[in-house]
Amino acid sequence: MDAVCLLPPTEGDGGLAPWMDNWNPGDRIYYSFPMSHGAGILMDVVIPALYSLQCILGPPSVLLDLGLLEARADHANIDIWSMVPSLAVELGEHLDVLSKFKPSKFICASGGK
Repeated sequence: MDAVCLLPPTEGDGGLAPWMDNWNPGDRIYYSFPMSHGAGILMDVVIPALYSLQCILGPPSVLLDLGLLEARADHANIDIWSMVPSLAVELGEHLDVLSKFKPSKFICASGGK
């Protein structure tokens, strides 16, 4: 994962930069998988360490839902979002909440089906 930012442009890439191209030291990342999951460890510990990011966790014992994402968008100044697909779908169905994500650099759905 740390080598992704080192990938040079390649013939036929259509100018598409690596997905971490605009991540900067100090950017804030929120990943919806728990730390008890392998992907949670990767995105909450390893990636922030490799890219000097600030990882936003929790809050503990609070069910992850659209309301929590909206509160994070309102108050946590998150630059990078990675969420479970069901939340990404729900976010796309609520344009009023989705508009709050406009300042973000990167939003993706990961995991699941």
